[in-house]
Amino acid sequence: MKKLLWIAAIIVLVVLGKRWLSGDSPLSLVSVDVKNPYTPSSPLYEASQRFVDGVNADPKLKSRFSGVFTRQGIYSEVSTALKRGAKSLDGSILVGATTAMARALPQLDTHSCAQALRERTTYDAGLSEKMRGAFEQISPRHHAALMTFYLQALKAEVENAPERPVDEAALRSALNNLGSQYQGQYAERFVNAMSHKAAAADEDLCWAGKTLLHGVTLMGDHDREVLSRWGIAGG
Repeated sequence: MKKLLWIAAIIVLVVLGKRWLSGDSPLSLVSVDVKNPYTPSSPLYEASQRFVDGVNADPKLKSRFSGVFTRQGIYSEVSTALKRGAKSLDGSILVGATTAMARALPQLDTHSCAQALRERTTYDAGLSEKMRGAFEQISPRHHAALMTFYLQALKAEVENAPERPVDEAALRSALNNLGSQYQGQYAERFVNAMSHKAAAADEDLCWAGKTLLHGVTLMGDHDREVLSRWGIAGG
């Protein structure tokens, strides 16, 4: 009997070791209550509490994300949420997140702004902390829209919600309308930066990202939804 217990313990350690090497720590495998990082006096407390309550009340969300939030903060899965939410959520929720991001990105220094726009495969604690600072500087209304999107997008992720089809004609029209905002050297700079994010200079990529998000917020409702869904989901 004792030998069987030792074998079982070794198997558990092997499994946990593999998960650790793949990027998960044992803490991320434990379902814990997510805590609100803000005090009740904070203007961001109410929207954050709705997010926290939503995660804690959903067994799938809690199992998947609570360990990560405990280790890395509640904003640590924003990249996952943006891509998933853009593929599945209603337009009004998605546009709310785009507008909030358009307000947050200019709050970052140039290097962090560019890093936020580049593809990442590993967690960056420094960037995550700066993103938190940027989110804390936008208005409570935009922060609330972001947190609503965040919760619904993570629900879509754990539920494997169906992806919405891309309307190619509407996308072409929206891209043409967006392109009219860029002329001459600005158009060339924008295309070069957004087409080669890894190699683009920080100044060029940050400028392109900020002007893109701002430009989208100025467009009509339909174009804003189409471009938000296409752009955030990865084009």
